[in-house]
Amino acid sequence: MRGATVDAIDFFERSVRVRDNAEARYNLGRAFARQQRPEEAIAEYTAALRIKPEDPETHAGLAAVFAGRGDTREAITHYREALRFKADLVGALADLAWILATETDVRQPTEAVQLAEDAVRLTNGNNAIVLDTLAVSYFAAGRVDDAIRTGRAAVDLAVASNDPAMADRVRARLSVFEGTRK
Repeated sequence: MRGATVDAIDFFERSVRVRDNAEARYNLGRAFARQQRPEEAIAEYTAALRIKPEDPETHAGLAAVFAGRGDTREAITHYREALRFKADLVGALADLAWILATETDVRQPTEAVQLAEDAVRLTNGNNAIVLDTLAVSYFAAGRVDDAIRTGRAAVDLAVASNDPAMADRVRARLSVFEGTRK
């Protein structure tokens, strides 16, 4: 994978030199993000947005890099922009919900629940990560019973999808949720 990413970076860098375009900049940003090179990813995503400012995937990619750096306010700004241009972008819905449910300095649990419920609807409840995000959002909003029910559904789906690591992460959160009911 690392070799393929390096090859992709070379290809997109050449593409940008031949003709600067938003798609190549976006793909270059994605490749840098995969390689854990956030400054370069930010630069490329930003360049792509100068060319095509209404691109939801570029805003979402940039938001993810900012979130990874712990810059939640910038992440929120770009997730909101992504959703303004494409309201059914599941990853942006779930990622923004997670931030609004878990980050104390920007916590907005009611909005987190709404965003996560939208993501669950869009995935027909068939995505363990999205269900986990909804469970965490419910918990942040004080809806413990809903958090437990949804967390259990996320565990079941993770197990059925043969993702034991995901199931274990959700089970750990479930034990916290259940511990607050006692």
